[in-house]
Amino acid sequence: MRTAISHLLLFGFLAVSSAATAADQSFTRTEDVIYGRAFGTALTLDVLRPERPNGLGVIYVVSGGWFSSHDFINPKVVQPMLNRGYTVFAVVHGSNPKFQIPEIFEQMERSVRFVRFHAARYGIDPQRIGVAGGSAGGHLSLLLATRGGPGKPDAKDPVDRESSAVQAAACFFPPTDFLNYGQPGESALGEGILKDYRSAFGEAPTEPEAKRKYGERISPIYHVRAGVPPVFVLHGDADKLVPIQQAQVFLEKVKSVGGQGRLETRKGAAHGWANWEADIALFADWFDRHLKRPTGSASASPADSLAPRFEDVLKIDAHVHFFDDVPEFAELLRRTQTRVVNICVGGHQPELLLPSEKRAEELHHKYRPQFQFASTFDLTRRNELDYVRGVTNWLDETFRGGAVMVKIWKAVGMELQTPGGSFLMPDDLVFDPIYRHLANQRRPLLAHFADPIDAWRPLDPNSAHHAYYASHPEWHVHGRRGFPGHAEILDARDRMLERHPNLTLIAAHLGSEAHDLDSLARRFDRFPNLHADVAARTPELQRQPAAKVRAFFVRYQDRLLYGTDAEQYTPGRLPTAEERAAFVARMEKWYRNDFDYYARQGRHQFGGREIECLGLPLAVLEKFYHGNAQRLIPSLVADSPSPPHAEAN
Repeated sequence: MRTAISHLLLFGFLAVSSAATAADQSFTRTEDVIYGRAFGTALTLDVLRPERPNGLGVIYVVSGGWFSSHDFINPKVVQPMLNRGYTVFAVVHGSNPKFQIPEIFEQMERSVRFVRFHAARYGIDPQRIGVAGGSAGGHLSLLLATRGGPGKPDAKDPVDRESSAVQAAACFFPPTDFLNYGQPGESALGEGILKDYRSAFGEAPTEPEAKRKYGERISPIYHVRAGVPPVFVLHGDADKLVPIQQAQVFLEKVKSVGGQGRLETRKGAAHGWANWEADIALFADWFDRHLKRPTGSASASPADSLAPRFEDVLKIDAHVHFFDDVPEFAELLRRTQTRVVNICVGGHQPELLLPSEKRAEELHHKYRPQFQFASTFDLTRRNELDYVRGVTNWLDETFRGGAVMVKIWKAVGMELQTPGGSFLMPDDLVFDPIYRHLANQRRPLLAHFADPIDAWRPLDPNSAHHAYYASHPEWHVHGRRGFPGHAEILDARDRMLERHPNLTLIAAHLGSEAHDLDSLARRFDRFPNLHADVAARTPELQRQPAAKVRAFFVRYQDRLLYGTDAEQYTPGRLPTAEERAAFVARMEKWYRNDFDYYARQGRHQFGGREIECLGLPLAVLEKFYHGNAQRLIPSLVADSPSPPHAEAN
């Protein structure tokens, strides 16, 4: 073990640094801050804060040979970053042989979550954090760059709800592919060149397939995806311990997905070189370029830099209607860390009921976890004696097929009638046994009751809903006698909520009250089991004062879900390649524009109109985009493995 440490521990904070210069910033050092615990072992970091901080933080991984110790921290090594104003967090992880690489990576993720959670305390921007290290520390830095991602929204410890993503990485000579180490097919899973470090890999599998999976799990190159943060690598071209090929292939992969990567080579240098610590200044240059707030840009306000990257936030579109099989769209979802809940239709049109449920189930099983789905049920046979039993049996069958919740549509309240000739309302007693069944099964009801208030008003070209009612006049009820009013339908929904307090109800389209958030707020206050999605209502929110909308989202941050109500179905044939490409492009633009509105600050152009964005706090944004959906729909979590940037170790 001593020989192993002498190689990979050479760098990190071990080397003796040159004396401080007159230009060096003074700094304060807070030692042994406990960021987590692992099997009784306290995990610590030191906080090095310069006298004139720039508001940005860098995680420095104190690691060589996947061995780490507080004794190895030498602040002068990172003096160039302190001189630029970076607050440096020198992280000590659990060492091998007690801990192996998968466990060590979990500890490093915990350190980033801890720093982000306490960002205000340390005076740094939680959305602009860099990571750096050398050798094993470089390997762990690149694992964070490629695998860091959203926290667990249901975690008891609030630290673990934070993201472990970093926004830039810089490192010395990092291992990146243990399955192709120096040349294709050469394994270094505690063998070959790295045989002296066997204890860091633990009992690596020997069976070929298991060995491949283990190698991919701990090798950063297999986790490079679009949206990977900018990566800078310094490497000697005579390095025998970590061949320069490791840096070359990794950065090629980064560039292949559109990422930014740079390799600077030291000719004739082995695993380290004379005066290597001076090169930390190049790390500071890299972080200056990729973490600092852009200046002189007309397209970005200063607060934009506070927004997380689109790819860094898990997004669940809880309301879509997609019945075409478009593999390119499934790839878009995977690439952008997005998932959808496909909403079945046909409750009032039985001929659509089975086909839509069948297609939704097929797409779910083909593209899970990116595709989830919600079933619906027949509304036309409710006067038959065995109606309730037939519906509950049908719904249970859809749950076994993967359905995560159930949809009921506005035909209740606006189209279907009772035998006596009155409109069938949401609180009709015929539905009570079904509502109780859903509550007992812990299955939410996605309820589209009523329509926007504009359905009851004269057709107005300035309305956000003008195009819909112009092309669907059957739902524009203004002036048509006998139809229940907007308030009448929502009052019936209120009575239903009163009778079923254990039913989780997600009111689609902001509960048909996007025009009156104050009224929706009163209903949220009255009914703890009421929630709402924003499907097809983001444009309506954009017409309202941003300060009011933002305050509403912050106050009711546990009650709101993201959704689009987007549709894609080509009846009678398969979509062409051109149609599929257009659909994918349309959806990516839609998702990115929505994210900009909710995440960014300042005024930006959307659809030819200048809109003031909401700039939601990160915690609110993550609840809105995925946390609330995962909490309210338990089977959504049970069915879904961790997102791509936060795989289980």
